Amino acid sequence: MEGFTINYQLQFAQKNFATLLYRCLNSFKKGSSKEIGLASHALGLLAVTIGCGANAHELYREAIHPLSKAFKSAPDTVIQSILECLAIVTFVGRSNVEETEKAVKIILGFIHSQSGFKGIARKHSAAVLTSAISAWSFLLTSIDGWNLSYNH
Repeated sequence: MEGFTINYQLQFAQKNFATLLYRCLNSFKKGSSKEIGLASHALGLLAVTIGCGANAHELYREAIHPLSKAFKSAPDTVIQSILECLAIVTFVGRSNVEETEKAVKIILGFIHSQSGFKGIARKHSAAVLTSAISAWSFLLTSIDGWNLSYNH
C-alpha cells in the first residue's frame, strides 16, 4: 500500500498494474474477509491512481464479476468496501453507459436481496444499505438522464 502514497505513485501503478490487479483479484477468490477488504481498497486506489484509459477499462472488465460474487458470503464490514470499490472501479474504468448500468444493476440486485430478490433474503446493517445506496447514486451521476433505461 505504500506505493500509492509516495511521490512516484503513478509510475509505480502503471509499471505494476497487471501484477497489482491480479493479486487483488486472487484475494477475492482465496483470501480471508480481511484480505478481501484490503484488496477492495487497493483496487479502488489503483483505479483512481491510473485514471481513465485502457488499464482502467481492463481493471473494470476483470474486476466486475469477482466483485459481484464477493457480496454473497462476505460480512457486512467487507461488503461496504466491496460496494465502494465497485463504484470507483466502474466510474473510472467504464467505457460506455451499458457498463455503468451493469454495475448499477448489480448494486440494485444487492439492495433488493434484502427482500428475497434472486435468492435467499439476507438482512444487512443500515451502514451497508447506506453504502449500497451511496454507490448506486454515485454511479447514476455518470449516466445522462436521456440514456437511463427505465426497465429496472
